[in-house]
Amino acid sequence: MKSGLYLLITCWSVLFYTVGTSQSSALSFEFFREKDGLNNNTTYSSNCVLIDRHGFVWFATMSGLNRYDGYSIRSFQGKNSAPYDLPYSKIVAIAEDHHGTIWLGTMEEGIIRFDPRMETFTHFESEKRIEHLSFTQINRLVIHPDSSLIINTAFQGLYRYDIDRDVMVRIKVDPDNHTDRSMNNITVLRDGRLVVLAYNGVYLQLEDQSFQHFPISTNIFVSRAIEMPDGVVQVYAQNLPDYYVLDPERRTLTKTKSDYHQTMYAVLMDPEKGLWRSLADGRLIREKPNNSHRISRKVMTNINDDMWPVVMLDMQADDHGYIYYMSGSAGAGRFAWKPGAFSYFQNGPKGFFKVFYEKKYLARSDSLFSLDEEGEHYIPLQAPGRERIFDYLIDRKGEYWVSHVSSPHQLIHYDTQGRRLDVATSPRFIFWRLAELQNGEIALGYRLSVQELEGKPYFSVTSHYEELSGNRWPDFSTKYFTELTNGDIWLASFASGIVRLTGNRTKVDSFQIDPAGNGLLNSNNPYYLFEGSDRLVYVATDKGINIWDPSTQQFSYFNHPDADLQDIKGMAEGPDGEIWILMRHQLMSYRHADRRFSLFQLHPDFRVSYADPLDLLIDENRFLYYQSIEGVVRVALDQLRDQPPPPDVLFTDLYINRTRVYPGDPFRVLDSSLIYQQHLEFPFKYRDVGFSFVSPGGRDVGATYYYRLTGYRDEWKKAPDDLTLHFTSLSPGHYSFDVRAQSAGGAWTSGISSIVFHIAAPWYERWWAYGLYALLLSAMAYSFYRYRINQLLKYQRLRTKISSDLHDDVGSILGSIAMESEMLAYQADNEKAPLLNRLSALSREAMGRMRDTVWAIDARKDSMEFLADRMKDYLAETLSNTKLTYTFEENIQNTHLAPDTRQNVYLIFKEAINNVLRHSSGDQVEVSLTRSGSRFLLIIRDNGQIIEPVNISGLGLSNMKMRAETIGGEVMFDMKDGFEVRLVW
Repeated sequence: MKSGLYLLITCWSVLFYTVGTSQSSALSFEFFREKDGLNNNTTYSSNCVLIDRHGFVWFATMSGLNRYDGYSIRSFQGKNSAPYDLPYSKIVAIAEDHHGTIWLGTMEEGIIRFDPRMETFTHFESEKRIEHLSFTQINRLVIHPDSSLIINTAFQGLYRYDIDRDVMVRIKVDPDNHTDRSMNNITVLRDGRLVVLAYNGVYLQLEDQSFQHFPISTNIFVSRAIEMPDGVVQVYAQNLPDYYVLDPERRTLTKTKSDYHQTMYAVLMDPEKGLWRSLADGRLIREKPNNSHRISRKVMTNINDDMWPVVMLDMQADDHGYIYYMSGSAGAGRFAWKPGAFSYFQNGPKGFFKVFYEKKYLARSDSLFSLDEEGEHYIPLQAPGRERIFDYLIDRKGEYWVSHVSSPHQLIHYDTQGRRLDVATSPRFIFWRLAELQNGEIALGYRLSVQELEGKPYFSVTSHYEELSGNRWPDFSTKYFTELTNGDIWLASFASGIVRLTGNRTKVDSFQIDPAGNGLLNSNNPYYLFEGSDRLVYVATDKGINIWDPSTQQFSYFNHPDADLQDIKGMAEGPDGEIWILMRHQLMSYRHADRRFSLFQLHPDFRVSYADPLDLLIDENRFLYYQSIEGVVRVALDQLRDQPPPPDVLFTDLYINRTRVYPGDPFRVLDSSLIYQQHLEFPFKYRDVGFSFVSPGGRDVGATYYYRLTGYRDEWKKAPDDLTLHFTSLSPGHYSFDVRAQSAGGAWTSGISSIVFHIAAPWYERWWAYGLYALLLSAMAYSFYRYRINQLLKYQRLRTKISSDLHDDVGSILGSIAMESEMLAYQADNEKAPLLNRLSALSREAMGRMRDTVWAIDARKDSMEFLADRMKDYLAETLSNTKLTYTFEENIQNTHLAPDTRQNVYLIFKEAINNVLRHSSGDQVEVSLTRSGSRFLLIIRDNGQIIEPVNISGLGLSNMKMRAETIGGEVMFDMKDGFEVRLVW
């Protein structure tokens, strides 16, 4: 318990005794140094800052070039391969022409030209424009209103380069060329005339293009000039506190006394005609044209643990209220010159800021102050405590209650005039967490004894809990407590959840805790409580915000992935019912009705300084107040809400296989910088692609980025913090990578930025590959077809040979056997003659069957025509010795038949004729062979009667059915009026 108390005392000691230097301005600075990515903290140039057309800010240093995109710095310093990095790193001048080309002047190597489209650095060869001229040291580069480039060399003269015509001419400043010895700087007036600052004075260009010389001692180094709104030019010297005023109309130069007694370095006229000067001692001063002072601040920065004055050598203002600068040795940076949504209501030593009844107060050390628009006002308290103020309260009567860290600890009560009324002491506990209840009582968060409370106009909420519950309060104090509108008091304990004093503080209870939520308090570690006008109670815990709804008697939960809701520093409700939630680095607005929120990042100068949460104040003018590191901050909520949308998103970098790609590099994907190219073609081997993108200035409006990859996933997703995305193993096809950004106030970029790209299919999936596949398959099919044809021809030749051999050889042998048998039968006796005749008959039958076989295998007979001829031959041969006559009707084409089809049809035909011969009593046979479409029909019919019953399942008819099925046909039989066989195939 004591260690916790000492820790709290230590925290408050740090809060009150960490005092910064009082400033009279509300400027908010951001510094860029080597540790932030700047390649060097040093320059001597007055022409070293450029804001380009895209909104990127360029800083030139003694180590190269730096580009700031609002989030990070990219450095060019000659360490990478040419032409994508600087060939020479000491840059002393910078300008952007109307094409977007950036011109860089160097200390010794002349001019370098940066082509933003190709992202390349090339040396500008002056000797090709003017013979024998090779530039060395460049002091300044300026774009003239006529779009030409004015080149101010240190010792080689002044030149005008016509960029479009590629023509360079020398500008004669001094007929005797004395100015070439040292030409320090130039300024282009609004009418296009030049003012040249040389070692021997000032030269003013006249209407006839000649120059008038205004001598100044060579001991005075004139280095900077600026044209004022009234047309006069202020000329500053690097070694003189005073300055000169050049009147171009009157052609006069007069010396003017300075009020600051310091050398002027950078000078700038902002868009509202305010003149900014940076002095040698680090002071930054802004004056109105009538010389009335508005801002004066000494700017210091920490470099290597030492405080350095920031002496600015060049300043440039952007369109969003920021001024960017480069200093001589303290790096670069920027500051907001226009009043922003955040400003300091009180800027000075830190204190303990609180609000009572819409009045603002500040405790600093052992003193108490009231705050208003006029400043801070000391509140004289009679016989105040001798130690620092630890907590304080101003009640509704205007009386003061002040708790001091002392021994013993004191709580002093003062009346409205600051007269001491009472003193309470406690040897153990600090009087802390002071609050006034609705009945006017003063409540304390610490546990006190009965003796310490007796007779006092206040009570301890923890001690009251102990009296009601009979239990000891588990901690020495509450983290936070608040009285709700209904009179209940809620106490946030250190590890026991929320304890409630209800029933006009006559009862005590606590909330059940469920880590999973389910309508209950989800953490036993609450630390802040706030009740809205809708009676919802916001409980800040280590698990986010629990919201108690008294109508449902349940908790709901609110969290946000990008908000640090575990470190809430205070809440307040605005006039429109929004709850504003302050965190150490963020400010959020939340509307419970529709769960709508907006998240704003706090600038480092406006971050919260105190450890424990406090209620905030939002006044009738919609200003929110809180204590920051540098003072009391005032936030214009309407201005915060009405902030502009982020600038449109730019694509800055392309990656292939996680490697940065440049225009024209070996990847051969980019034709120009990604900023200028919206369509890309990738070969299949480059399927791992990535993109970096940014909205310059997007960070200043709290931009949140969203992306989608149409063709892959069409839903919008939040982009990562580094604003770089990689997609791996994408399938061939067309894609569109789309990015947009939304400000913290809800405004979207004016459009969606897109990169359309196509990943080509691999060669084996191209159209010509499929054509090749088709040709290859066709060739294979043709080869197989030719192979089959050759095989069939070979088979046909073999069949023809076999049939010929059978016919010639076996047929002649069988014929010879038949003839010899018949001859022997004539000569044989009666006993042997029948045997020989039988042998002759068998030989001739064998010859007939062999002829059928020869015909069946003869490849030359594979057609319908030969089948029909064979049928006719068989009819003539078989019926010639019978009483039967026949007719043969044919309607066929000479169609090719497969050998097995031809043989099976012929055998079915023979079987049908044989059945007619065996079983019919008719005298006529009709045969019909016709074709209908792709089908053939064979009909064999006689006109007789069946002599004897025919067994349908007999072998002959069964064979006909089997043969018909073999060739995919069907055979049908009809025996009502003779015998009819019908074959369809």
